[in-house]
Amino acid sequence: HIQVHHTNEIAQAEGATGKAPFVNVWLHCEFLQFGDQVKMSKSKGDTLTIDSLIEKGYDPLAYRYLLLTAHYRSPIKFTWESLDAAQKTLERLRGKARALKSGTPNNSSTAQNYRVNICEALFDDLNSAEALAEIHGLLANESLSHQDKRAIIEEFDSVFRVEFFKEPQKQDVPDEVVKLAEARKDARDNKDWAESDRLRDEIAAHGYVVKDMSDGFEISKN
Repeated sequence: HIQVHHTNEIAQAEGATGKAPFVNVWLHCEFLQFGDQVKMSKSKGDTLTIDSLIEKGYDPLAYRYLLLTAHYRSPIKFTWESLDAAQKTLERLRGKARALKSGTPNNSSTAQNYRVNICEALFDDLNSAEALAEIHGLLANESLSHQDKRAIIEEFDSVFRVEFFKEPQKQDVPDEVVKLAEARKDARDNKDWAESDRLRDEIAAHGYVVKDMSDGFEISKN
């Protein structure tokens, strides 16, 4: 399909943006596998859409993060469990990134080494998985200042485009689940542990998790 497909993609991209050329390099990724299938197929009706991910409560950028964890030349086996893991990992990274203090970076030698390592991974046939591993290592490195970490993450988020500093969105929790959580809190206050456990399981059956806090509770999507 190269002669037709690439021509159409170029026409759409350049027509929408007014930039010509829109990009200098075009490449095809390996197949995205759905479960045990060899590849997703429109004819089988098992393709994913961004709208379907949003309807299920996923951040579309979690799907992007999932794709970045594998090399583009390697097939990716999609499961909802793998997307759950990608979303949780991305949320943890965002939490760590948002906690970084702003200010003038020191540009230490260690910070420069991370920049070099990330670039080398990306220039090594677009090894995005290795580049992301460097981001994980960067955030875990206690010898680096907050300012250096923040500067590097801001710089390379222009490549990854997963919005490392994105604020968490408030979830619309169904009223029924909120009432169950409130009833569970009352049961805990009365030291009725059996009823508390039963309500926790009922909340889980609705697809939510309740976390006990010093000032009440917090409900999140399971």
